[in-house]
Amino acid sequence: MTIPSSVVILGRVYNIDQKDFIDGDLLGQCDSDALKITIKKNQPEILEADTLLHEILHAIDDAMQTKMKERQVHCTATGLLALFKDNPDFVKYMFKVVK
Repeated sequence: MTIPSSVVILGRVYNIDQKDFIDGDLLGQCDSDALKITIKKNQPEILEADTLLHEILHAIDDAMQTKMKERQVHCTATGLLALFKDNPDFVKYMFKVVK
């Protein structure tokens, strides 16, 4: 499945780009000033999804000024992804409710 080219986060449109290399050999990066998320190319699909969710959480954190620590962002992204993966009925329910 292809990563979307953009995502709306609290009313702000973040463009999503993929690159072969990100500074410091990171898997992803969020630039809230430029409204841009960058994801490293060629990650395994589940890691790519985790990285994208991780960067989206950084964008939410920036917008909401919650000042989450990197470990909190990491654990929340990985935990949410596991929740989604292990509970497809829950995901269907949530999408139905927010439609």
